Amino acid sequence: MVATEPQTGPISAGAINALLAGRPSRALARLTEAAPPGSAPPARGAARADRVELSPEARSPARRSAADPSAGPEPEATDDPAAPATPSGEPLTGNQQRQLQQMKKRDAEVRAHEQAHVAAAGALFRGGPTYQTEKGPDGNDYAVAGSVSIDSDPVPGDPEATIAKMQQVRRAALAPADPSTTDRRVAAQASRAEAQARQELAEQRAAEKAEQQAEQPSAQQQGGAADARDDSNAIYTATGAARSTGFPRLLDLAA
Repeated sequence: MVATEPQTGPISAGAINALLAGRPSRALARLTEAAPPGSAPPARGAARADRVELSPEARSPARRSAADPSAGPEPEATDDPAAPATPSGEPLTGNQQRQLQQMKKRDAEVRAHEQAHVAAAGALFRGGPTYQTEKGPDGNDYAVAGSVSIDSDPVPGDPEATIAKMQQVRRAALAPADPSTTDRRVAAQASRAEAQARQELAEQRAAEKAEQQAEQPSAQQQGGAADARDDSNAIYTATGAARSTGFPRLLDLAA
C-alpha cells in the first residue's frame, strides 16, 4: 500500500476572518470550500499550509445553525459570568435573547401596575400583590399578570361613608396608566354603589326634614295654650283689683 499525503488546501482569508470574528459556523463553511473534491494534491516538496481543526465546542454552533435556519444569528461569545444563559449554562440564542427581553419588560409593567393599585388603595388595601408567572429561557420566573385585594363593600347604615369609600375604590381601580378590563369593571361597580348611597342619603335627609316639620305645629299649639292661660290670669287679677277699688262689674263679663 502506498501512503499518500492528505489533501489539504490553503486556508482562505474568509475562513480566517470568520474565526477572528467569533463565527465558527462561517469559518467551517469556508474551510470546506478551501479544498474542493478531486483537486490535485500539492507537489512533493512544495510548501504545505498549516492545518486548522475546530474543537467540538466550535463545531456545535455550526450544527445548531444547520439544524434550525430560523434560529437567527448566534450571540457572540462572552466571558461575562452575569450574561444570560440557559439553565444548563449554554449561551442564549438570538431568539431566546429577544424573548427574554420581552418577558423582562412585561414583568416590569405588571409589577408597576399592581403597585399603583396598592398606593391608591390606602386603608382599603387587604392583600397582595399576587402574580402569575412564566419561566423564561434563562430558567427564571417572570410576571405576566397580577392582582391585589381591596375592600369594596358599602358601609352598612352610613351612606355618607359609603360615598367616600366608593370614590376611593374607583381611584384605586383606575390608578395604573393602563387599567385592565377588570379594573374598569371594578370602577363601574364602585360608581353604581356610590349612586345608590347618594339616593339613600337623599331619602334619609328628606325623612328627617319631614319629621322636623311634623314636630313644629305641636310646639306652636303648646305655646298658644300657655299664652291663653297667661291672659286669663291677667284678667282675673284685674277683676280682683276692680272689686277692691269699687269699679263697676263690667270687667266680670270678661272673666
